[in-house]
Amino acid sequence: MAILLESFVAELLIGIVTFFLFIYWFLTNNFDYWEKRNVFYLKPIPLFGNFKDRLLFRKTNSQVSKELYDEAKGQKIFGTWMFKLPFLWIRDPEIIKRILVKDFAHFHDRGIAMDEEKNPLSANLFNLPGARWRALRTKLTPTFTSGKMKMMFGLMHECAREFVDFVRVEADANGEVEFKEVFAKLTTDIIGSCAFGLQFNSMKNPDSEFRKMGVKFLRRCECGDDNHTAVYVSGDRKVFQYAITHKGSKRFLYEGCIGHGGVSRKEQC
Repeated sequence: MAILLESFVAELLIGIVTFFLFIYWFLTNNFDYWEKRNVFYLKPIPLFGNFKDRLLFRKTNSQVSKELYDEAKGQKIFGTWMFKLPFLWIRDPEIIKRILVKDFAHFHDRGIAMDEEKNPLSANLFNLPGARWRALRTKLTPTFTSGKMKMMFGLMHECAREFVDFVRVEADANGEVEFKEVFAKLTTDIIGSCAFGLQFNSMKNPDSEFRKMGVKFLRRCECGDDNHTAVYVSGDRKVFQYAITHKGSKRFLYEGCIGHGGVSRKEQC
């Protein structure tokens, strides 16, 4: 009986060790990707790759990207990983120029995951791959002709005039102005006027619905939000998802401003 028990315990221990070794191999089996290709790389961490602080929401994507960029100082290109997926970074201006101009046909995808079913707004020019990106770009290109840009300038000038009037009144009344919020309102009005053809009057009315939804939409992820975005783990764009933007704000933007399902031509807030 004792022999059978010892045999069972040994087999169990071997099974546990084998399981964890397999997990470790699965998480790290692609960590020699850049070494095989003679590309300088930053040492990754199992499970997280090089984006531990970003994936744990300790730092923003910009902060982590800046740290990785500075860590590879002196290198024209370098490699990193998100989870086990390799990423190539370009630091040399000439290589960047070649990618964006001469060889752009081979680099049109951004490598950004999206879930169009659950988040239709993610299917935009920045995220779409291949043929769908080209089709959307063809549709949007006429929007940014010199003639259309001149028309937008008039709309932007009107928003800027309201901005100046608002700052003057606030400065006279209070002696100081919170410019972060004021510039955010200016940006909101310009986007609404130029992109959607709507007047949100964020300067005159701080309770503008579009402004409030814009704040929620851009707010950094908070635990408990039920909305999500997709992130690459493997070739499947929908394997892993986490909260990042406010669900109600996405619905408002899509139905109200894009679908014209609930916002009038001129918002009277």
